[in-house]
Amino acid sequence: MNSTSGSGLRRLAVTTAATVTALVSAGGVAQAAPAALQSQEIRTFADKCFTVRNQSAANSVPIDQFQCQGDFAQQFSLVASGSGTYYITTFAGKCLTVRNQSAANSVPIDQFTCQNDFAQRFSLVPSGSGTYYIRTFAGKCLTVRNQSAANSVPIDQFTCQNDFAQRFSIAVPA
Repeated sequence: MNSTSGSGLRRLAVTTAATVTALVSAGGVAQAAPAALQSQEIRTFADKCFTVRNQSAANSVPIDQFQCQGDFAQQFSLVASGSGTYYITTFAGKCLTVRNQSAANSVPIDQFTCQNDFAQRFSLVPSGSGTYYIRTFAGKCLTVRNQSAANSVPIDQFTCQNDFAQRFSIAVPA
């Protein structure tokens, strides 16, 4: 990575932190969301992490759950996108995206070039015990497919059902 890219990422992190701080101070919607000061792990009910499949930087690569290893493919950042929504960015600087902008159930979540697209905006809704539902533009929730605890299971969107497979913790890795 060249120094220009690094300084651009630092500016993004500082800008994001300032935005989140301003929203929290103003009593806005961001109060329930964790601060986007640095990369974060998104953990599933099985204590596994969202992972960019095969550590790929390509477009249309699915997001899976996989044993947390602290590697770069498991680091995500929340970037405020307005109206209480966030872009969730990957190590490749791409955004989590509902595949094909679909509102259907069982649609995978991929990484794709950030395009200020509605299918790349997510809201975080507290679900208790420090966990969140991550809602899509369609009002559906990110879900671990088939409530599986196995590695390499895709993250999909599905109707919100107050289900354990739809609750995620978001934390800065140790």
